Amino acid sequence: MIHGKCRYAFQICCFHERCILKGKGLRYQLFYDGRLPGMPKGEYVARYAFKLRLKAGAIEEYERAHANIWPELRAKIKEVGISKYSIFRRAQELILCMEVEDFDRAWDELAKDPFNQRWQNEMGRLFEPVPDQQPGERFAIMKEVFYLE
Repeated sequence: MIHGKCRYAFQICCFHERCILKGKGLRYQLFYDGRLPGMPKGEYVARYAFKLRLKAGAIEEYERAHANIWPELRAKIKEVGISKYSIFRRAQELILCMEVEDFDRAWDELAKDPFNQRWQNEMGRLFEPVPDQQPGERFAIMKEVFYLE
């Protein structure tokens, strides 16, 4: 992918959790979050996708709630650095996609927010476990295997 949002316009090829940055014939090892060594956070926005699974019979309520997300929650999501946030659904399966500078920091901040806490309490009862989510994982993060800008 080409990073138009920062001054480091290179192509990144990801293999598992290790990334190699290629540009002008050079190769650099990247940090896990996509930054070059010495690149401050905030100059690189990474894309993330993860899975959730709705309980049978919860689809209509979930979609109705997401058609009317509270303004305070929308504002907080943006404030913590999440953008281009989309949710896709097929039957009970959900794929959530977003861009965020620091994924863990953003979700840690959201976890402290009273509006998000209330939202998560209301939405949490609509979910069932994601089959391949590992113990201790916050989300079942998906690996990006292709991107075309």
